[in-house]
Amino acid sequence: MKLVGTLLSHFVRRVAIPMQIYGIDYELVEASVVNDQDLIRNHNKLVRIPSLVLDDGDILADSNFILDELDLMVPDDARLTPSKQENRRSYGQVIASLTGSMDKATAWFYEARRRPENLVWPEWAEHLSTQLAGGLIQVEEMATKNPSDSPYLFEDKITHADIAVGLVYPMANLVTPGLVNENTCPRMHALSKHMNATEAFMSTIPSK
Repeated sequence: MKLVGTLLSHFVRRVAIPMQIYGIDYELVEASVVNDQDLIRNHNKLVRIPSLVLDDGDILADSNFILDELDLMVPDDARLTPSKQENRRSYGQVIASLTGSMDKATAWFYEARRRPENLVWPEWAEHLSTQLAGGLIQVEEMATKNPSDSPYLFEDKITHADIAVGLVYPMANLVTPGLVNENTCPRMHALSKHMNATEAFMSTIPSK
């Protein structure tokens, strides 16, 4: 398999990390939406990352869909999803909040860091940053309502939700340290620290 994208992207790492955990071999085809648009367009006409080229030649796009397909490649008890039906709704809400934060992290970066300084819209950048923080704060509140001794959010096992926290919490803490920190979001802080120390995370740290 070939994973098309750059590990600088939360959404690409969101796919790469489960592939590491599942033991699914893949080749990373390094591609940035800024510098490698033609290469990405060959796999996805929307010019978005990630794309996953399967061994049979089929190409999957969108991290949510890719993860759904990857989950089907492993036994039920190995999947990075809750096994209990009663957890599916809250799990879906958590994933929506965290991937929403990832979207806002990307939008904030392009508005505040990539756009020429004289063209930056400060109010919009500030709005994006509070949206980025909002997703983490929302998940923290949900986790607080369901206290647990487990380091993970669901069923005392790693799920895609925990991976998402590990990916987006550091960015939210960097951009909005007054809103997202170990005091305001203690569960998210501890979970992010735990996940970022795992081999799957460390092996996908971008090289540049």
